[in-house]
Amino acid sequence: MLRLQSCSIILDDGHLPSMTYSMEQTAGPLPTDDVSHVVYLGEEAVPLFPLAEHCELPSISADVLKSILTEEQGYPAQSVVIVDSRHHFEYEGGHIKGAVNLRDPSAIEEFYSRNINVGKQIAIVFHCEFSSSRAPKLFKHMRNLDRLAHMETYPELAFPNMFLLKGGYKAFFELYSFFEEELEPTVKRFHRFSLWRS
Repeated sequence: MLRLQSCSIILDDGHLPSMTYSMEQTAGPLPTDDVSHVVYLGEEAVPLFPLAEHCELPSISADVLKSILTEEQGYPAQSVVIVDSRHHFEYEGGHIKGAVNLRDPSAIEEFYSRNINVGKQIAIVFHCEFSSSRAPKLFKHMRNLDRLAHMETYPELAFPNMFLLKGGYKAFFELYSFFEEELEPTVKRFHRFSLWRS
């Protein structure tokens, strides 16, 4: 796992401040996610998805995600990792096929450090129930890790292709419930009726 060890700001005779930092590699348990099924993009390939309008973060619609999953527009479905950041019981109640359940910053940090060498060859789509709180926070956390690790080579990123699913799982499920993977069929689908916020 990659963790920030120290960070300091240096002021140099009235010039812009610069930051020094050091990272350490720490051992930890393997996460519960599995992205071994992912097929990496070619060196030159960059998946360009049509972005949803009026969003703070790069976002795609449920329709675009469906096109990715079915490869209708030639999108590389096998190169896309869907990160479901809902609680474990929500994920177990049903999730988009192939999604991995990463719910907290430590899971994102471990995912980042385990996949940093292939980050440019995959696209990541984050979502929670509505993609209004949990998924954006984890998206920003991962982007901050990336910026911190590449301060000297800005604007380089290890994971340049990151997106948020606009409207979250709820929006996708309402249109494309047949893409759902159900692990525990007896769990009630509370998201159809719930007013919970993600």
